[in-house]
This record gives sequence, structure tokens and C-alpha cells, in this order.
Amino acid sequence: MGGSTGVWILGGFQSDFARNLTKEGRDFAALTAEVVEGTLASAGVNAAAIEVVHVANAFGEMFAGQGHLGAMPASVRDGLWDTPASRHEAACASGSVAALSAMADLRSGAYDCALVVGVELEKTVPGDTAAQHLGAAAWTGHEGQGARYLWPSMFAEVAHEYDRRYGLDDAHLRAVAQLNFANARRNQRRGGRVSGRGRPDLRHSQFRREHRHHGEFRRRHCVRYLTWMLRSSASS
Repeated sequence: MGGSTGVWILGGFQSDFARNLTKEGRDFAALTAEVVEGTLASAGVNAAAIEVVHVANAFGEMFAGQGHLGAMPASVRDGLWDTPASRHEAACASGSVAALSAMADLRSGAYDCALVVGVELEKTVPGDTAAQHLGAAAWTGHEGQGARYLWPSMFAEVAHEYDRRYGLDDAHLRAVAQLNFANARRNQRRGGRVSGRGRPDLRHSQFRREHRHHGEFRRRHCVRYLTWMLRSSASS
């Protein structure tokens, strides 16, 4: 790298989040192959140029009985054989941790070109079972006891504590939810686009009438959680 500490993103690929890969009969191998090929094509980089691989995955063992996903890119792409690879699990921060790890590798000077892949399959089980699987991200036996949907429950606890310390304006939460929906609608491969739902009405009166899931959290607050639950594809 000639002494430079700069890191550049050469290309990227996102699979279609609206697809149900399980119903298509596709597994982690098929998904990984699609994402790896799409990413290399976007970046204009040959597999032989990749010197290190970082794979992000949070719940492969639970949803698909598949671990050791760091080895999957080389299993589906011959040009990646003998390339150092690792898998990173950090719940919903798995992708960020994989990217940070790749950046650290590049900045160290040990490698010049890294491939970062994020893969998840979560439409393999019914919704309630999926919620239980996702609950493994909490401190088992200590957090979210009795919560049916642990993630929005934990978000509600964080919101409650933030409100206690600093105050929390409901208008701000509505604004965040509105912005999140607007940003999501810009993604032509988003999962929710097949529902046919239009832009949500997050005006104060409508928002107040909405059913509360946990404490002060309403359905529109839980956009991030619901989006996670619906994911069955990957990005890199």
C-alpha cells in the first residue's frame, strides 16, 4: 500500500431482500455464490486478487444449521481457495464488525485487497420461532425475561432509560421512523416493497392510535426490528 493508510470500496452488491430463498430451494452456498460473484463483478476484481475474506453472519447455525461460514466463499468460488477467511458474529453489527476487521487488515499492510460478505437466511422457520432464535443475541437468563419479541422489548427498555435520563420527545421518534421509511423506499431491492403498502402516515393522531408492542414502542418504532425479521438475503 506504499505507506498509505487509505481504504477504498471498489464495488458492492445487494441481493433481492424480497425473495424467499428457502422457497426457491436455495441455501447459504447459493446465496454466497450470488453475492460473491455480484460483488467481484461490481468491483471489477478477479477472485485471484482477493487476499483475505471476512464473512458476516449472526444466526446461521440457528436458522439453517450452518456454521463455519468463513469457508463458504472458497467453497463456491475456486479462485478463493487458500485465501485466509473468517466469520464474524456480532448480532446486527456483524456486517460492521466484518468491515472494520477488513479495514484493519488493509491498514496493517498485511493485505492489499479484501472481500467482505454478509449473508443471512431467516425465512427458514415460522415467525415466532425466528423471534426466539433472534433472542439469543440477548444475555440469556438475564435479559428480556418473558418477552415474546425480545428485540423490540430491549429497544423499549433502552428508550425508557434514555427518557429517564435525558427526556425523549415522541415527535423525534416519529421523525426518525419517517426518515427510515423514506430511506428504505429508495432501495429498489428492499424486502417490504412486495407488500403494496404506501408511505406510512406518521402524524401525531395516527401514531397515538397505533398498538403498542412493548412499553412506549409502537409498530412504526420497530421498523429496524421488523426489517431484520423479514430479511432472507444478503449484502456485501
